[in-house]
Amino acid sequence: MAEGFNVEIISKSQIKYPEECIVCGRNANGQKGKVQVGPLDMNMAFSKKNIIEVPMHKRCSTKYKLTFWKRYGFIFIIGAVVLIALIIHTDYDSILDRLINRIILIIVLSVVLIPILVWHFNRPLPIECEYEKGNYIFTFNNRSYAERFAQINGSKVEKRNY
Repeated sequence: MAEGFNVEIISKSQIKYPEECIVCGRNANGQKGKVQVGPLDMNMAFSKKNIIEVPMHKRCSTKYKLTFWKRYGFIFIIGAVVLIALIIHTDYDSILDRLINRIILIIVLSVVLIPILVWHFNRPLPIECEYEKGNYIFTFNNRSYAERFAQINGSKVEKRNY
């Protein structure tokens, strides 16, 4: 089972980061990458608080964004594939036969796609950030980075299983 490491920071405090890139661990040399904060509450929906800048190389930022979009774009692609398969898969014998064929198709697609989705969502991103009850909750996939981050911000690290 994959592990993540949570660090909770009070939103009113200035968040500080170690100088290393969150993705690769090397010195970021002042480069920054953007990370989406979620879930948004109504106060954050129309503000710039829902995006934070963290130490990240440009190349690593691109890699992070691709991983993020692969994760959430994958759901859209699966939905589209299932919808197209249901539309294309027709049998003209009878309504009952069509219904049974579609149910079988849904079962087969589910058996193939659900394990892929579970695997995909059980791998932590290098950094994930949520805003909850007035606090930021950062989840890192690197324990040493999480510990340095927590130390700089006067917080503690809690283990999270995916």
